[in-house]
Amino acid sequence: MWSQIVWYTFGAFWCAIFSFLTFGLILVFAPCSEEFYCCKFFSSIRFFLQQTQKEILDKNKEVQKLENELIEREDFKEFQNKSVEYQQSSKNKMKELERKVVNLFKDLE
Repeated sequence: MWSQIVWYTFGAFWCAIFSFLTFGLILVFAPCSEEFYCCKFFSSIRFFLQQTQKEILDKNKEVQKLENELIEREDFKEFQNKSVEYQQSSKNKMKELERKVVNLFKDLE
């Protein structure tokens, strides 16, 4: 009884794997004419995938273009300069505070 269940499960598993593999190969490699319904289905899926990929590439190009425009703008450069100045001033303040703390400990000794 258990061996039959195991064999049927095993067979169903490999049948499903084979079906998905066959469907995928047909989808990718099938050179078919548009007169058959299944070929229309596969070509519409292929067209949808190609269209989606093209839209993604177009969006990525648009985002890259906008990023480049933002970097080239003066506002961004000014913001970057202020950010660097702020970082430098905060580093200087931290060093000054460290010196003060060290001096306080020296005075306590």
